[in-house]
Amino acid sequence: MNFFRTYFLPRCRKVWQHIHSHGFDVILHSCGEITTILPDLIEAGLNVINMDQQENMGLEKLAREFGGRICFWNPVDIQTVMFQGTPMDVEKYVLRMILALGSSQGGFIGKHYPQPEGAGQSEANRKAESDAFIKYRNVFMK
Repeated sequence: MNFFRTYFLPRCRKVWQHIHSHGFDVILHSCGEITTILPDLIEAGLNVINMDQQENMGLEKLAREFGGRICFWNPVDIQTVMFQGTPMDVEKYVLRMILALGSSQGGFIGKHYPQPEGAGQSEANRKAESDAFIKYRNVFMK
């Protein structure tokens, strides 16, 4: 952790401040368990985190610790629900993500995993994900 804070974080902060000075947001992808460094990344200027495997950290933990502080840009977890679940499991997970991570401060953006065949995703689960994102798109709209 000290190595990260000493060598990487200052460089992230400098690059991200430059990006922000031009009116852009900073988006980062991570498949790893990064909950120990995510507060530092947010403080350094990270705006959006793309996590394809949220369950390795726990969706509720992400919501509890980081909801409202950052925007999440996620598909349905590619190693659990999309790989092992049924289309109904996929739909339920989409709603669970939206309710857990969605807010007017930070928020949630649904996405599809770009290499579905390589991750063993069935066509039925991919369709269920698309349909659920459309079905629940207005959950927080008033």
